[in-house]
Amino acid sequence: MIEFLTVRFKNFGSFGNNFSEIDLNTRKTTLVTGTNGHGKSFALLDSLCFGLFGKPFRPINIPQLVNSINGKGCVVEIEFNKSGSHYLVRRGLSPKIFEIHKNGEMIDQNAKTKDYQEMFEEQILGFDYSAFKQVVILGKSNFIPFMQLTPAERRKIIEGLLDLDILADMNQYVKGQLGSLKVSIAENESLVKISHEKIKAQKQFIDQVKTHNADDIKIIDEKIESFEANIKLSKSERGEFAKQLEKLLGEQSKYQKTVQSLKDVPLMLAKTEALETTLKEEIESLKTSATCKCCGQELPLEQKQKHIQDKETKLLECQKAIKIAQDKNQKLIEAQSQYNSYKEEIDTMNNDIVGINYRIGNGEENVKRLQKEKKDKQASSNISSLEESLHKSESEKQELTNTLQTLINEQIHYDVVYDILKDGGLKSRIIKHYVPIINGLVNKFLGKLNLYVDFTIDEEFKETIKSRYRDAFSYSSFSEGEKQRIDLAILLTWREVAKMKNSLNCNLLIFDEILDSSLDSSGTESFLKLLNKMKNKCSIFIISHKADSLVDKFDSSMQFEKKNNFSKIKANI
Repeated sequence: MIEFLTVRFKNFGSFGNNFSEIDLNTRKTTLVTGTNGHGKSFALLDSLCFGLFGKPFRPINIPQLVNSINGKGCVVEIEFNKSGSHYLVRRGLSPKIFEIHKNGEMIDQNAKTKDYQEMFEEQILGFDYSAFKQVVILGKSNFIPFMQLTPAERRKIIEGLLDLDILADMNQYVKGQLGSLKVSIAENESLVKISHEKIKAQKQFIDQVKTHNADDIKIIDEKIESFEANIKLSKSERGEFAKQLEKLLGEQSKYQKTVQSLKDVPLMLAKTEALETTLKEEIESLKTSATCKCCGQELPLEQKQKHIQDKETKLLECQKAIKIAQDKNQKLIEAQSQYNSYKEEIDTMNNDIVGINYRIGNGEENVKRLQKEKKDKQASSNISSLEESLHKSESEKQELTNTLQTLINEQIHYDVVYDILKDGGLKSRIIKHYVPIINGLVNKFLGKLNLYVDFTIDEEFKETIKSRYRDAFSYSSFSEGEKQRIDLAILLTWREVAKMKNSLNCNLLIFDEILDSSLDSSGTESFLKLLNKMKNKCSIFIISHKADSLVDKFDSSMQFEKKNNFSKIKANI
């Protein structure tokens, strides 16, 4: 049960910047009076609806709720208890405010305002705006009687009162599960089909292997044999070349030693020939001139002859050395020529050996490739291995088939639950159970309001109303006063049903100008007697202009007035 404690507000409608507060819990029956426009409906109807649901009871634009003189700081606060916890709801405009406090701590506001409101209604209040207006408030300005609602709208109200919303949530969950199952079933059907095609391909492959692999392996063996024969021949040829190369290298090494030992002869020959030329020039100079080239002095004849003899002796020795060097140089030239000749043969043979090595390497690579190809063929031709793989695929297909069947069985179960949770299923049975209770309560309250008719509502929420000696007729056939009695009886019935289900069981009941409308004196008297029997269970507020004739019939009264364009509570007795 929700126990509403207080509602307070400022800069709300015609109320000013100081909080006005109404105690919702300590009174029994309270008459609320005041001249039109002085703030009665703002204080009780619009403040509660705006504070709880973010929209007023009457058809007023949200911005118009802010006091038009102050233009800002509009705030409504509602306090209530539920399930041992204390709640404070604070909602405002200019600036916008929406806070929910539980036991002094604000509940996390990370969600969007719409989601925050849905959480508040579903997890804390347990009812929505429409149900609140059907069960807690009955007013002329924005109240649509239950009997004037469409069957779908009537169903929504009753389902909320009977706590059938959980079935709708369950139905949505089951619907979502069915959607997921359909996707999973489609995926598994596709996997089973793929597995079937895979097995079919494996069987065809095994047949092909049995038919063709033997011939393929025979062809590969023939190619390997041909390559290996060519490799053997090339290796034999390379052996012969290696022997010849070794012999050539041996011969070449002999001439290489001679070349190495005589490598300095050309330089010595050149130097000796240069010395010969110099000695000849010096002898010729001494013979033609009596002057010494070194000092420029004239030489005596005897000394001149001695110099010439010395030079000629050296020239003779030099010519002998030249002859020896020329012989050695000729020997070097011949040795170098032989060495180069062998080198050409060796280079040619090395090139031939490189070519042979390339042929051998290429052949060996081809043999390896063919051997791998043969091995792959032999592996693929392993029928037992292929059949083992086929058996594994068949096992996997069976597992997929079993999973698919499990999903199909699960879908069948969810389909059954979905049918149960549909409007024609479990909800229909629950409503069918409560329809006689609802009819009994409505007729009981109609009797207490002195309207003696037989009211019946069926499981499709269509009414049948009969009276003594009269055929069945509709709600619209009644007078306005009789309609008022029916509306009151239904409102009181909803409160009793809500109390049974603890769905909208609260300590508050508000009537707006009900006693000022179509009820006659007899109906008013009956209605007041009924309220007096209910006052120990809830706080009842009656908004009326009949202050003089009704004030003595209520436990307390509350009067509103407007002064300097601001409303306030004038008297609270």
